[in-house]
Amino acid sequence: MSIHGETLLDQKIIRINTKLSDSPHTLMHELLHAIWHEYQIKHRKDSEERIVMTLENAIIQVLSENPKVRKYILGV
Repeated sequence: MSIHGETLLDQKIIRINTKLSDSPHTLMHELLHAIWHEYQIKHRKDSEERIVMTLENAIIQVLSENPKVRKYILGV
């Protein structure tokens, strides 16, 4: 496992180092990798990491800064 986390696509497992303060970002990041592969998104391989990192940060920011949006999406 990398220092933060990893996605084992064949086993459908995501492992996260929860001892790090950025573990919510890491989980979002690894979930996006899993979604990328599960939905067979086609793009150049070298762009996947950049796209996943951008989406990770954007989604976390939106959910962090907008409690009403977070509540609506999560249904809580």
